[in-house]
Amino acid sequence: MTPRSNSLVPVRAEEFGVTLALAYATPDNITGKPIYKRPLCFLHAEAAPLLQRAVELAEWTGFKLKIFDAFRP
Repeated sequence: MTPRSNSLVPVRAEEFGVTLALAYATPDNITGKPIYKRPLCFLHAEAAPLLQRAVELAEWTGFKLKIFDAFRP
C-alpha cells in the first residue's frame, strides 16, 4: 500500500537513527519556556524513506543527522 501524500509518520530518534533537538519543546529557546508541550516530530510519509536514505549516507561518511525543528500538529 502506498502512503497518502498528506499522511504523517512520527520520527523517533531510535527508529530513524537521528538526534532530535526540538528546542521549542524545552525551556532552551528564545522565550525561555516551552512553546509546545510535547516534543513530537512528524514527517510526510512519502519523505520517510528519503530521510532513512539520508541517514544511511550520513552514517557511511561518519556523520549523524540532527533535527532541530519539525512539523507539529
